[in-house]
Parts: sequence; C-alpha cells; structure tokens
Amino acid sequence: MPFPHTVKEEALVRSRRCCCLCNEFAGIYTNVHHIIPESQNGASTIDNAIVLCLRCHGEVGHYNNEHPVGNKYSASELTKRRDAWWTWCEDNPAVPLPKNPVSVSPSRIDLGNDEWLTKSLLHIYNKEDRFYYQVWVKIGIESEEIQPEQISIDFVRGHDDLKLRAGFVEMSASIFRVCCVDGAGKKVAFLVINSLEPHSIYTFEISRLPSCKLSSTKAHKLQIAISSFRDEPAGSGEGANEAFLTFIPPENLQMTAISLVMRRTTK
Repeated sequence: MPFPHTVKEEALVRSRRCCCLCNEFAGIYTNVHHIIPESQNGASTIDNAIVLCLRCHGEVGHYNNEHPVGNKYSASELTKRRDAWWTWCEDNPAVPLPKNPVSVSPSRIDLGNDEWLTKSLLHIYNKEDRFYYQVWVKIGIESEEIQPEQISIDFVRGHDDLKLRAGFVEMSASIFRVCCVDGAGKKVAFLVINSLEPHSIYTFEISRLPSCKLSSTKAHKLQIAISSFRDEPAGSGEGANEAFLTFIPPENLQMTAISLVMRRTTK
C-alpha cells in the first residue's frame, strides 16, 4: 500500500526535501520510495522510507536484474545512506543545505509563550549567480494554539520588484504570505517570494501577534523549510486597472488567505 500522508511528510521533513543519495534539493520533484519494495512485502512505515530525487529514483527503482549493468542499490545501502543524511539534517538544523542553491536559516523558530514574546530573523539565501523564481518557504506550526493567520511576517531586507507605501508602512507587492491547509491536512503558512536576485539574502522578522496568548507549559515552535523554487518566472500580466501573478504551489493546498508582506520604513 502507498505511504500514509503522515509518513510521507515525516520523511520529507527529516530529509529537508533533499535526495538521500545525491543530497540535492529536489523540492516538489521528490519521491518517497519503499526501501524494501511493496512487491516483496515492504512496509509503508518510516523505517522503510527513503526520499529520492527523480534521477536517483529511476536508478534505484528500474535496475534490470536480467541485464545487470553496474551495481544495484541494496536495501541495506539505501538504509545507511538515508540514516546518514537524516543524521546530518538533524545535527545541522540551521546550516544551509550543502547542495541547495536556495536555503533558509534557521529551520526552527521559538515563538515563546504567554510570559514572553520573541522576534526572530529568518534569512533566505540565493547562493548562485542567477535568479530563482516562485520561492515557496513552508512554515509548519508545532503548536495547537497558533493559527497561520496569527504568525507575523515583516520584510526587513532584500529587493522586491514592486512596493506599495501608506505613511510609514511599506508593503511588498511581490512577496506574499499564504495561509492554507496542506496535503496532510495540517494548517500551515507559506512565504512566497516572486524572485530572488543572484547572491542575495532576504531577511524577514518572524513572531506571533501580541493578541495570540500561549500557554507557558508547552513549547510553541515553527518549522521552516524551502518547499520549491523555479528556474523560470511564473506568468504575470496587467490590464487597464489590475495586475496579476500566477501562483504555482509546491503541493496540493487548500488556500484560506493570501496577503501582502509588510515592510516598515521610517522614510
């Protein structure tokens, strides 16, 4: 049977949506693969799951035993490679991915509790000498007391294509916050950046709204990860009285709200 949504999500989060063999970031182009195949009674559990990019999935899953060329991946080798990558991801939560051109730091943010309110800086890096487009940053919520709409996101530093200003409040018209329910049925938020300039750092301030009161006996954290990005710009256009951008979500989402991200200025 296929992997349950909870198992797939755990595997993708633990691998940071990278292939466990080549360690390349694959975003939406990932497969959660059975290490021991279903045809050999392999279980659909996290212990039998490995995240692979499309290329590595083809090598692992389509080896021809009748005409062997090279060396087939064994179940034990796949398990060792997966465990090594998951250990690296767990030990280095705030370190940019070694082979990912777009990365985020930190990967976890503590929102405090009813006694204290935190404000944390979130950095998104483009390490390459080229533009990337439609960058979707997933903000998972590790608390039952916080709704996606109660997460505050302010744009601090970076280039945005279009700005709107009202007094001392400036809004980016090319950076959005999307509140939604993901494919696993969890309420999440996405930070969507229309384009990242080459060798740039985009910085955001993340906190919760002061009106959101949290219990002091539990941890309230956000889990941050790059979900997808594109090599080519998405569709856009304008009419007589309107302009539009085309959203290309990284997964099946039920969107509940879309808003512009604000940047406060003293000018």
